Amino acid sequence: MIGRVDERTDFFRKVDNFAKKASISSTCIFGDDDCGPAFITIAIPTYKRASLLKDALDSALSQDAECACPVIVVDNNAGRGDETEVLMDAYRDRKHVVYFKNKENLGMGGNWNRCLELARSTWVVLLHDDDCLDAGFLRKVLPYLKNMKMGILQTRKYTDPDKRPVRRFHNLKKVGRLDMLYAHSLDVPSGIVYHRDSVLAAGGFNDDFYPSLDYCFHTVFLGRNPVYILNEDLTYYRVAVNASQSPEVQEAWLVNGYYLNRQVLRRYGFPSWIVGPFLQIRTERARDTIEGVWHGGLGIPECLPAAHFSPFRRAVSYLTVNAAVLYEKLKARTCCLWNVLKMKLK
Repeated sequence: MIGRVDERTDFFRKVDNFAKKASISSTCIFGDDDCGPAFITIAIPTYKRASLLKDALDSALSQDAECACPVIVVDNNAGRGDETEVLMDAYRDRKHVVYFKNKENLGMGGNWNRCLELARSTWVVLLHDDDCLDAGFLRKVLPYLKNMKMGILQTRKYTDPDKRPVRRFHNLKKVGRLDMLYAHSLDVPSGIVYHRDSVLAAGGFNDDFYPSLDYCFHTVFLGRNPVYILNEDLTYYRVAVNASQSPEVQEAWLVNGYYLNRQVLRRYGFPSWIVGPFLQIRTERARDTIEGVWHGGLGIPECLPAAHFSPFRRAVSYLTVNAAVLYEKLKARTCCLWNVLKMKLK
């Protein structure tokens, strides 16, 4: 269900989204659901995609890291004996696999939150049921998780196993506080490692902001928590499996992005004569990106302000905001280099 967002929405107001669904329990079908604390857990939220879930689960169980990693599957379909449960029964004897069924469908964000709640570890990797982790995923991320303070660590995603990007540098970078103005720098939660306690303290994902709930959460979260990206493609993201987005969803992306970024800019002290033209530019660019991925014909939603600004105003606004973004990037990158150096010298 698409959330209703407007100029009165406060994206930065803390909401306990875990409490919203606390009355709906999750039943442990098999596995040790109280196996004690662990350092990291791979958590797979799923709903009626058994054929794809098998690949995701096998990738989680094929990690080559020397680390005992529980793998939990949280099923959003309450029905017993379904195709997913039949598949999961084949993993019943795997030592570190735990399978839960929610008593009711918690929604997408609700199930992401439930995965984080049910994990008994410092760190949680969310893995969508149609995606896969490379065998070296844990081995590559664990040194950073053990030696650096962070709230989120994301790895890069690739969408074609036969045409993986060639990256010359597998460096770590810190996300600047304004890096999310133009686009969702972190992308969807699949393949992202979350510091569990930090996410719980932040209130988790809010389904009221669907379909941008992950973008909204990450944008607010990085204002108070260090967020890093490891420039290495370690998560296979199946774009082709996702259904083409409806015009209503695409318009909601534009509306949510407009009002979220307006609040971000205002919180950082930008005056209205800068904010208005920049948001117009940002919305046009976001529309063009969506059209490039799916189809043309998407207009600017009528509910957004229709003000038009002169080329001069647009240019001044664009340059001013981008100077601030560049400043935040430089601060973040310098901090990252210093933190990585300290880690190497330990």
